[in-house]
Amino acid sequence: MREKIDLFLPCEYIGDAQNALSVLHEYKTVQHIHFLVSADFAAHHQVPEGCTFVIIDRLESSNTIASIAENTDADYVMICTRHTTIGWGNNTLERFLRVADDTDAVMVYADHYKMVEGKMEKHPVIDYQSGSLRDDFDFGSLWCIKAQALADYIA
Repeated sequence: MREKIDLFLPCEYIGDAQNALSVLHEYKTVQHIHFLVSADFAAHHQVPEGCTFVIIDRLESSNTIASIAENTDADYVMICTRHTTIGWGNNTLERFLRVADDTDAVMVYADHYKMVEGKMEKHPVIDYQSGSLRDDFDFGSLWCIKAQALADYIA
Protein backbone atom coordinates (compact mmCIF):
# COMPACT_ATOMS: atom_id res chain seq x y z
CA MET A 1 0.00 0.00 0.00
CA ARG A 2 1.64 3.24 -1.14
CA GLU A 3 -1.22 5.66 -0.59
CA LYS A 4 -0.53 8.76 1.43
CA ILE A 5 -2.88 10.72 3.60
CA ASP A 6 -3.02 14.37 4.62
CA LEU A 7 -4.52 14.97 8.06
CA PHE A 8 -6.74 17.95 8.84
CA LEU A 9 -7.36 18.33 12.56
CA PRO A 10 -9.23 21.13 14.32
CA CYS A 11 -7.15 22.88 16.96
CA GLU A 12 -8.26 25.20 19.74
CA TYR A 13 -5.39 24.50 22.17
CA ILE A 14 -1.75 24.21 21.14
CA GLY A 15 -1.16 21.55 23.82
CA ASP A 16 -3.66 19.26 22.11
CA ALA A 17 -1.79 19.72 18.84
CA GLN A 18 1.53 18.79 20.45
CA ASN A 19 0.01 15.66 22.02
CA ALA A 20 -1.43 14.53 18.68
CA LEU A 21 1.88 15.08 16.90
CA SER A 22 3.78 12.72 19.19
CA VAL A 23 1.62 9.88 17.86
CA LEU A 24 0.94 11.00 14.29
CA HIS A 25 4.56 11.46 13.28
CA GLU A 26 5.00 7.70 13.79
CA TYR A 27 2.68 6.86 10.88
CA LYS A 28 4.52 6.27 7.60
CA THR A 29 1.33 6.93 5.61
CA VAL A 30 1.03 10.54 6.82
CA GLN A 31 2.21 13.00 4.22
CA HIS A 32 1.19 16.32 5.84
CA ILE A 33 -0.46 17.38 9.08
CA HIS A 34 -2.64 20.49 8.91
CA PHE A 35 -4.36 22.11 11.86
CA LEU A 36 -7.68 23.80 11.13
CA VAL A 37 -7.58 27.05 13.11
CA SER A 38 -9.17 30.47 13.36
CA ALA A 39 -7.31 33.53 12.12
CA ASP A 40 -6.98 34.70 15.74
CA PHE A 41 -5.44 31.38 16.80
CA ALA A 42 -2.94 31.50 13.92
CA ALA A 43 -1.95 35.06 14.84
CA HIS A 44 -1.15 34.11 18.44
CA HIS A 45 0.45 30.67 18.12
CA GLN A 46 3.49 29.24 16.42
CA VAL A 47 2.89 26.46 13.90
CA PRO A 48 4.26 23.16 15.27
CA GLU A 49 7.29 21.89 13.39
CA GLY A 50 6.42 19.85 10.31
CA CYS A 51 2.82 21.12 10.22
CA THR A 52 0.77 23.94 8.75
CA PHE A 53 -2.17 26.00 9.88
CA VAL A 54 -5.18 26.19 7.57
CA ILE A 55 -7.28 29.18 8.55
CA ILE A 56 -11.00 28.44 8.53
CA ASP A 57 -14.21 30.20 9.48
CA ARG A 58 -16.10 27.18 10.88
CA LEU A 59 -15.50 23.43 10.82
CA GLU A 60 -18.86 22.80 9.15
CA SER A 61 -18.57 25.27 6.29
CA SER A 62 -18.22 24.73 2.55
CA ASN A 63 -15.30 27.17 2.66
CA THR A 64 -13.49 24.80 5.03
CA ILE A 65 -13.99 21.87 2.66
CA ALA A 66 -12.66 24.01 -0.19
CA SER A 67 -9.62 25.00 1.90
CA ILE A 68 -8.94 21.35 2.69
CA ALA A 69 -9.15 20.42 -1.00
CA GLU A 70 -6.78 23.25 -1.91
CA ASN A 71 -4.24 22.22 0.75
CA THR A 72 -3.87 18.55 -0.07
CA ASP A 73 -1.78 16.70 -2.60
CA ALA A 74 -2.14 13.25 -1.05
CA ASP A 75 -4.33 10.41 -2.31
CA TYR A 76 -6.66 10.72 0.68
CA VAL A 77 -7.51 13.25 3.35
CA MET A 78 -8.51 12.45 6.90
CA ILE A 79 -10.69 15.07 8.48
CA CYS A 80 -11.48 15.22 12.17
CA THR A 81 -14.85 16.92 12.36
CA ARG A 82 -14.96 17.65 16.09
CA HIS A 83 -12.79 19.44 18.61
CA THR A 84 -11.94 16.28 20.49
CA THR A 85 -8.92 14.30 21.56
CA ILE A 86 -8.45 11.26 19.33
CA GLY A 87 -7.06 8.05 20.79
CA TRP A 88 -5.20 6.72 17.76
CA GLY A 89 -5.37 2.91 17.87
CA ASN A 90 -2.91 0.49 16.35
CA ASN A 91 -2.57 1.15 12.63
CA THR A 92 -5.68 3.34 12.54
CA LEU A 93 -4.67 5.28 9.45
CA GLU A 94 -3.39 2.23 7.61
CA ARG A 95 -6.70 0.44 8.22
CA PHE A 96 -8.71 3.40 6.94
CA LEU A 97 -6.51 3.56 3.83
CA ARG A 98 -6.66 -0.18 3.22
CA VAL A 99 -10.47 -0.20 3.34
CA ALA A 100 -10.71 2.90 1.13
CA ASP A 101 -8.30 1.45 -1.42
CA ASP A 102 -9.66 -2.11 -1.41
CA THR A 103 -13.27 -0.98 -1.82
CA ASP A 104 -12.56 2.06 -4.00
CA ALA A 105 -14.75 4.01 -1.58
CA VAL A 106 -14.95 7.77 -1.83
CA MET A 107 -15.45 8.06 1.94
CA VAL A 108 -14.70 5.75 4.85
CA TYR A 109 -15.88 6.22 8.43
CA ALA A 110 -15.82 3.87 11.39
CA ASP A 111 -17.23 2.88 14.73
CA HIS A 112 -15.54 4.57 17.65
CA TYR A 113 -15.52 4.84 21.40
CA LYS A 114 -16.80 7.66 23.59
CA MET A 115 -15.83 8.58 27.13
CA VAL A 116 -19.05 8.64 29.16
CA GLU A 117 -18.85 9.34 32.89
CA GLY A 118 -15.22 8.22 32.96
CA LYS A 119 -15.86 4.95 31.10
CA MET A 120 -15.09 4.02 27.50
CA GLU A 121 -18.25 2.98 25.68
CA LYS A 122 -18.59 1.61 22.17
CA HIS A 123 -20.31 4.00 19.80
CA PRO A 124 -21.13 2.09 16.63
CA VAL A 125 -22.23 4.00 13.56
CA ILE A 126 -24.72 2.64 11.07
CA ASP A 127 -23.75 1.55 7.58
CA TYR A 128 -24.62 3.95 4.82
CA GLN A 129 -27.33 2.69 2.49
CA SER A 130 -29.17 4.53 -0.22
CA GLY A 131 -31.83 6.61 1.50
CA SER A 132 -30.32 6.21 4.99
CA LEU A 133 -28.93 9.73 5.34
CA ARG A 134 -30.76 12.16 7.55
CA ASP A 135 -29.80 15.42 9.22
CA ASP A 136 -28.58 13.60 12.33
CA PHE A 137 -26.70 10.78 10.53
CA ASP A 138 -23.53 10.09 12.53
CA PHE A 139 -20.40 9.44 10.48
CA GLY A 140 -18.25 9.70 13.59
CA SER A 141 -15.52 12.28 14.00
CA LEU A 142 -12.92 10.82 11.60
CA TRP A 143 -13.60 10.79 7.88
CA CYS A 144 -11.22 9.41 5.29
CA ILE A 145 -12.07 10.91 1.89
CA LYS A 146 -10.56 10.42 -1.54
CA ALA A 147 -8.76 13.68 -2.31
CA GLN A 148 -9.93 13.62 -5.93
CA ALA A 149 -13.55 13.71 -4.74
CA LEU A 150 -12.84 16.92 -2.83
CA ALA A 151 -11.10 18.41 -5.86
CA ASP A 152 -14.13 17.53 -7.99
CA TYR A 153 -16.41 19.12 -5.38
CA ILE A 154 -14.72 22.51 -5.52
CA ALA A 155 -14.22 22.50 -9.30
